[in-house]
Amino acid sequence: MADNKKPYIAKLDTKVRVYRLDKQQDATGATVDDRVLVCDTYAALGANTGGLDLEEKVTQLVNASYVIRKRNGIVGVVNLELEDTETDKVYKVHYVRKIGRSHLELICVDYD
Repeated sequence: MADNKKPYIAKLDTKVRVYRLDKQQDATGATVDDRVLVCDTYAALGANTGGLDLEEKVTQLVNASYVIRKRNGIVGVVNLELEDTETDKVYKVHYVRKIGRSHLELICVDYD
């Protein structure tokens, strides 16, 4: 959502899960990302755009914006992932923006 207005409750119709990625070591000593569920909630799908990234190889870049009610454990966390449970698509959360005192906008990126 490009403006600072909070969405109506009826627009929060997309089921999403937000995960925090914690670095762990496996039995061989390699570093792996452990997904820890932060919240399981409904979101309003905002702007959804796409394009091509032509650096070393051609990849498709998808930007998505989801607005959720404010939750503890999301603001200030660096490694977050958002899973849209309706499409089974997993996005990397690039930025979290506060909308007023009660909502957050999660700006997400996905490279296909």
